[in-house]
Amino acid sequence: MRNLNTLRVGINLAKEGQNPIEIRSNLSTSLVGVQASHKRDRVQASTVNQLTNLVATSPLSDTYVYIKNVGNTNFDVRNAAADAGIIATLASGEFMFFRLAKNKDVYVKNLSASDTGEIEISYWQAEQNVQ
Repeated sequence: MRNLNTLRVGINLAKEGQNPIEIRSNLSTSLVGVQASHKRDRVQASTVNQLTNLVATSPLSDTYVYIKNVGNTNFDVRNAAADAGIIATLASGEFMFFRLAKNKDVYVKNLSASDTGEIEISYWQAEQNVQ
């Protein structure tokens, strides 16, 4: 699967009492679908799961990652198993989409002490890496 898209990013900055300043930029990128790139992962209470081992991704390419919390517990999203690597916290129903640099991993930690949580995750390989 190959999907050539243009990602349009817009930022509006405003100071109180002044007209807003608009900044617009286009980022063109080509995404290559990864076989079996959509998975669900059940995460036991108070444990850390490595998500990048669920689907084979290339160590040579950056990867776009979509993670959605489809369970009832909260999760920390991390770039390392240790607490120092926390990127974000996802409450039930929240999601994030980000670019993961090549040779990096992504983990989630279930913040519940008693309930099993569930994560939905998808990957797309980038044809060009960010320098």
